Amino acid sequence: CGAITNLAANSENKVKLMNLEVGNRIIMAMDTHRTNAAVQENACGAITNLAWNNSENKVKLMNLEVGNRIIMAMDTHKTNAAVQGNACGAIRNLSRNNSENKV
Repeated sequence: CGAITNLAANSENKVKLMNLEVGNRIIMAMDTHRTNAAVQENACGAITNLAWNNSENKVKLMNLEVGNRIIMAMDTHKTNAAVQGNACGAIRNLSRNNSENKV
């Protein structure tokens, strides 16, 4: 997920990655490695960058229920500042300028 985080910093790459269904792979990694803080941190970072300034990706990611995985990561790794920081960034970017993803 760390490589995805870096690749998704580029606007064109984030569209290509989502077309390759990278969102599903991120969810699979988060589900398979729930207790691995590094995987959760990097997965949340990847979601943060995929969602940044791309409304279509925000909706696609939320339709994949990444919000549930982000909360799971936060609950599982309550004392890990890196996981918490990336999770908060992901939530911020998923909701920023996107009324569909706000409650």
